[in-house]
Amino acid sequence: MRSQREIAYLGPVGSYSYVVSVHVFGEAAMLVAKPSVAQVFEHVNEDDSRLGVVPLENSSGGLIEETVDTMGEESFNLRIQQEVGLRVQLALLGRSDVQPKVVYSHFAPLRHCYKWVVENLPANVRLEKTPSTTAAARKASENSDAAALAHPMCASLYGLEVLRYPVASEVDNFTQFAVIGHRKEQSVEGAKSSYLVELVDQPASLASFLWPFGKNDVNLTRIHSRPVKGNINRYKFFITIDGGSRESKVQSAWKEAEQMCVSVQDFGSYPVSQIEDSADQYTN
Repeated sequence: MRSQREIAYLGPVGSYSYVVSVHVFGEAAMLVAKPSVAQVFEHVNEDDSRLGVVPLENSSGGLIEETVDTMGEESFNLRIQQEVGLRVQLALLGRSDVQPKVVYSHFAPLRHCYKWVVENLPANVRLEKTPSTTAAARKASENSDAAALAHPMCASLYGLEVLRYPVASEVDNFTQFAVIGHRKEQSVEGAKSSYLVELVDQPASLASFLWPFGKNDVNLTRIHSRPVKGNINRYKFFITIDGGSRESKVQSAWKEAEQMCVSVQDFGSYPVSQIEDSADQYTN
């Protein structure tokens, strides 16, 4: 899936949305950084040829609420074109001739890589949190005795060296990204489909909604509740299922399940892929 068309992504340059955009669309793609998920969607919405790349779910932090809540706005009329999984592997970035006195990163990498840092860096090194791993690389570039835990692509972007890649993490860290666009229907094998539903307010409505999917052998891979804005004790559910909307078993499940719905927002059926970063890309 290579393209010359405009691809908006959650920036800045060097963010994991940027990394995914480069992997999926190629380095020659017209990549446009946006500071928020909402602004990515706004940019894509202005032109039918544009696409957007935003994080959807993280194996450690869960659902990316900003993404799903923005998709749940009444004005949102885009669809998921593709879901891309990335195994997040971090690098230690810095200067080979300097022992770092401080290591910058987002709080999650600092927690996940703490054991490695303790075992491999000077005992007096300080760990300082930053809003993102990209911000960590930028801050390390401004401090001669600093290092950062960030994606290795950030080394060339911020004038640093890859000192170690990958840095061992105590837990695997996977993030799913959504490619957002205008195309509504895709007939693909191995597809997933996502929806945002509001159910009738009565006892066992969620159980009654879920039952038809199990009965028709349709697997649910996500179900997350999100509050209905301006209402107390009212929720919508963001769900993802295995299967495309044209499959007979999916249609049979929905025919019964939709009877429990006040509203259904359909984000489409789409292919799913996985990206594997190679250490050779950044260390040779």
